[in-house]
Amino acid sequence: MVRRPDGGYTYRCYTAADFEIDADLTSVTAYPFEGADPELSVVLLAGSVLSFILHMRGHAVLHASAVQVRDEAIACVGFSGMGKSTVATLLCAAGGALITDDVLRVDFDEGKALARLGATELRLRKGAEALSTRFTVPLARRETVDARQVLSPPERATDRMPLRAILIPIPDREADEVRLHRLSGAMSVIELLRFPRLLGWQDRRILAQLTENAAAVAGRVPVFRAQIPWGPPFADDLGSRVLSAVDAGTALARA
Repeated sequence: MVRRPDGGYTYRCYTAADFEIDADLTSVTAYPFEGADPELSVVLLAGSVLSFILHMRGHAVLHASAVQVRDEAIACVGFSGMGKSTVATLLCAAGGALITDDVLRVDFDEGKALARLGATELRLRKGAEALSTRFTVPLARRETVDARQVLSPPERATDRMPLRAILIPIPDREADEVRLHRLSGAMSVIELLRFPRLLGWQDRRILAQLTENAAAVAGRVPVFRAQIPWGPPFADDLGSRVLSAVDAGTALARA
């Protein structure tokens, strides 16, 4: 990342493209490198570049997928490969609606943490795309340049849904039950900071902002480590079991 004399930024993703971001953080121009697949620029724009802009605007950003269940949101936080999108797919198949995948902006209003709408598709690793058969209607599917299977869930979520719970998926191929362990306030902040959407921040102002935002989220939303029986194959009722575990865990948190 380079700060330009005009106040804008150049965000370089090696082997893919340079992204020129204006000083107002409202406009992005992509310059793909020669020989690079243009679709890779689209993937980066919706992920890393968007995350950078949201951070620079001061928003709270989680490396998370989120699903609307009834009138609240459930988020799954973690590094790539920990199962965020897979759990989100299970929840969508169990009746939820996708709020976003991989990048979650969180706003604060009257003591609540609100999940903002983002990506409208789920990007799954090989094997997890079999979950598309869990939906009552056929899903549109395609493969991305980074070998992800992309699903478009049929239900559309509502913006600014109150966050009910944050799950940190712990996939376990030996487990039989979904088990949630609620983290303390301090540990919740530490765990949220463990999974940044962008690595390598050095600006002290941004680092302080990341900590402040993580504390603001953790102070409003219970955070759980979620041990989840893992596949493939995944149990037919796994999404419903995750929801039941969240219902039980958040009921205790609110008691």
